Amino acid sequence: MFKDIYKRVGIQVLIYLIIMYLIPFISIEFLSESARDIINALFLVVFNLLIIITISTYDSYKYRLNFFMCLIPGLLFIPAIFWFYSVDLFVYSLIYSFSYGIGMLLGWSYKTYGYQLKPAYKKEFKEEKARIKEEKKKNTKKKKK
Repeated sequence: MFKDIYKRVGIQVLIYLIIMYLIPFISIEFLSESARDIINALFLVVFNLLIIITISTYDSYKYRLNFFMCLIPGLLFIPAIFWFYSVDLFVYSLIYSFSYGIGMLLGWSYKTYGYQLKPAYKKEFKEEKARIKEEKKKNTKKKKK
């Protein structure tokens, strides 16, 4: 059980370290000032959010809801604020934590209610309901004997 949690958190932390530390470091060291500003802005506003929402959606779909995991992207971004950006961007750590929560709720809702999105849902639901009734009748007959 703990091995799965460590693996799951380890993979997420590795991805967060790449998008929050490696990409800005590479852009600062190897790109011109205008390209660096564009890439950093794109990653701050668009790509990091999309990656965090995708990771959290997959994680909560495959496993279960874990609100502790919402803290990880926000806490990992705080040192990056001081190393690569200005202190004004502290609000992004809260945005990343909030976006992880949104993705987590998306994955959970699809796992819970995703079967209703299938086109033949009503027919399958009726068949499933009839099958459950038949099983209950069989179980009550067995109990009476």
